[in-house]
Amino acid sequence: MGFHEVRFADDISYGSSGGPGFSTNIVRLDSGAEVRIPRWSSGTHRYNVAYGLKSQAQVDALKAFYLARMGATHGFRYKDFSDFSTGPLGVGTYSPTDVVAINAAADGTTFQLVKKYVSGPTTVVRTITKPVSGAVRVAVNNVERMIGVAVDTTTGIVTLSPGYLSGDVVTWGGEFDVPVRFEGSTDQILSATIEDYSNRNASVELIEIKAGIVSPEEKNFGGSREIVATSDFAVGFGTGRVQVVTTTSSGLNALLPDPATIEPLSGGVFFTVFNDGPTHALNIKDHTGNTLVSVPTGQAVEICISRDSSGTPYWYSR
Repeated sequence: MGFHEVRFADDISYGSSGGPGFSTNIVRLDSGAEVRIPRWSSGTHRYNVAYGLKSQAQVDALKAFYLARMGATHGFRYKDFSDFSTGPLGVGTYSPTDVVAINAAADGTTFQLVKKYVSGPTTVVRTITKPVSGAVRVAVNNVERMIGVAVDTTTGIVTLSPGYLSGDVVTWGGEFDVPVRFEGSTDQILSATIEDYSNRNASVELIEIKAGIVSPEEKNFGGSREIVATSDFAVGFGTGRVQVVTTTSSGLNALLPDPATIEPLSGGVFFTVFNDGPTHALNIKDHTGNTLVSVPTGQAVEICISRDSSGTPYWYSR
């Protein structure tokens, strides 16, 4: 598994469709109310590039590109023609003051490129890891830096020399690609043929690659339960993956099993715990009695397993 710093053909992606999406667990209670639990903290982009195929030459180029990436094995760059710039509407001409990357709280030399999406009082920050080479401009306190700007186009990390100082406002503007791979059934077979300009048979799907913990297998045992908690209680596979808990008093604890007894030792979300109580928080404790997280009323957490450097499994929440 790796990433190839090459861009998917622009003449095909220009006619593609796609955009961001989420994964949300929706649990409907006996009362008819529902609990919506987001599994992803940010949107993941998906694309169908089949619509951009218009000639047999493009099909041949796509096949060569697909074989070089070994299907879904290696990621690559993709230009989303609906959102590739920090400029107006995501496609316009960019400037070095488009996006506030950092309000410096301390002196430093590096920062991560981001893009911000605003809807009313909500601002969503998207990490940009694949800026386009030669298409990044940076300013400090509204003055563009013409020299001393090093952009890592493989990570989106920028290094300034000299660096920025506490109180400085660092901004940037530029173009970026989306890191993607071939998705789903496209990994099994590349199905794309062109019979004539108006008659094509193709299905080529891409999905954005997100940074984070790699989970080779998910313990998807499913199930759910609702519980009115009057005392501490255990959470286990036999009680369901989704736990909807009504807390009746303060200091109540949900107790997790020993992760060393679980196979696989890592991978995916093991439990989602929703505190449906009107007043009191709920503590999630591991098998040793340590508190992982205190869940406020009306909120949910996801419980996962990871392993430390010595291979010992442990619970963590997100």
